[in-house]
Amino acid sequence: MAYYDKDYAGDIEDRKSTSNYVFLLRSGVLAGSSKKQPMVTLSTTVAEFIATTFCMCQVVWMRKILENLGHEQSKCTMVGWNESGQPVDPNSSMFVSYIGAVVRQNVPITIDNWRDKALKDAKDIIWNDIQTTFVLDEERKSYVLRVAGKIHRGFRSHLSNFYLKDREGNTNAEPPKIYQHYISKDEWSAFVSKRSDPAFVNISTANRERASNPKHPYKKSRMGYARLEQQIVSN
Repeated sequence: MAYYDKDYAGDIEDRKSTSNYVFLLRSGVLAGSSKKQPMVTLSTTVAEFIATTFCMCQVVWMRKILENLGHEQSKCTMVGWNESGQPVDPNSSMFVSYIGAVVRQNVPITIDNWRDKALKDAKDIIWNDIQTTFVLDEERKSYVLRVAGKIHRGFRSHLSNFYLKDREGNTNAEPPKIYQHYISKDEWSAFVSKRSDPAFVNISTANRERASNPKHPYKKSRMGYARLEQQIVSN
């Protein structure tokens, strides 16, 4: 059993939040962590997302360790679904965070096209891992892989926006410490080279300008429409 939480902007000097988690096995503490988050978050939602991701990375690792020790991890977690085929509570947030953790473990950040046929084996690994952790019918596979693709693109954008360059504007030669167990130095070098290419920079700049002035602006929380609808109905 795992518990996690965050202390939003708890450091009075740099206003960074702290991610906390603890794992219990047969009523005993198996592992725990209380670590300052690597960036200043502007909302409790983002701080919660980072805390959830840290915890789910540990969940993935812990399950594999227990399996290697001979403890079969056969019990799966239930996920709720609405009539539109979107995940809702119980466990929808954990479900999506787990997808993100598995994607980062199995898909290199140098992959540009999620539809690349070379990703077939990686997608099979992602689906099999998630299907053994959560109770999912085969009909959910397309949804899971679609979300996995969005998470992969979002992760690459996150790396570009926050880690590609330091505060002085110099390119970082080393992968972010927080992701070094996912990203090798060679992989990071290839990623930086592609993202620093003038042609890519021009396209990226144009996309950001277009996104900053949408024809039909809208805003939604990380909760998403499905969980927001569920919350409104339950209240």
